[in-house]
Amino acid sequence: MLAKRVLFCLLLLPALALAEPLRLAVSVSPIAWLVQQVGGDRVRVQTLVRPGQDLHGFEPTPTQLGELQQATAYLTLNLPFERAWLPRVRAVNPQLQVVALQSGHALDLHDPHIWLNPQRMHDLAGELAVLLSTLAPQERDRFAANAAAVAGRLATLDSELAARFAAARGQTFLVHHAAWGHFAHRYGLTQLAIEQDGKEPGPRRLAKLTARVRALGIDTLFIEPQASRHTAQGLADALHLALIPLDPMAGDYMVNLRRSAAAIAQALR
Repeated sequence: MLAKRVLFCLLLLPALALAEPLRLAVSVSPIAWLVQQVGGDRVRVQTLVRPGQDLHGFEPTPTQLGELQQATAYLTLNLPFERAWLPRVRAVNPQLQVVALQSGHALDLHDPHIWLNPQRMHDLAGELAVLLSTLAPQERDRFAANAAAVAGRLATLDSELAARFAAARGQTFLVHHAAWGHFAHRYGLTQLAIEQDGKEPGPRRLAKLTARVRALGIDTLFIEPQASRHTAQGLADALHLALIPLDPMAGDYMVNLRRSAAAIAQALR
């Protein structure tokens, strides 16, 4: 009886190994969302920059670095903060595979938020299907089907947003932090940011900014939930602007982008 049980367990080992999901790590929640969409239940995703944290100047905690040692691969978009600390991670954990996603190669260093353009996410879905298939070849068909499905939903989202902003091309919306450049470029809008290179404006630039906001008739200022409201609140009070949160880092990607687009469209009316 015992021999039969041992034999049964041995026969189960390949199935158990197959059931173990790929452990992957990424920098931000929108990319984690996409990896999960393509990988399905065959992946487990660790996200480093948590909700409410600032993307710029981010440093992983010792706990996160420890969790990274359990990862099969780290998928990097070559974000500025990744370039700063990934060499140290590799030194501590040389077994960790660091895979550069090609979609990050054309990254704008002043605005790394490429995921706010659904077309870039559409392209990234196909790239992830190929990448995950190299890590788990037996799941190639599943990854390809998942990627096609999410790419279709992203194409639909992109068409919706293009139609929403068709009559608003050339218009300007005001943000505290310049995170929405890729979104603005995709839909023919202009993003006017209070911060410049991550710094609050000095008196001279603030005066010019104030004059431009008045000239354009802007009545809404968008601010990231994780950002300091000090300067933004002062400008909003002085110019009687509505202060509206927009989160470029939210994990519920499609819901958040539709919600954000609706808020921006409302401000442009």
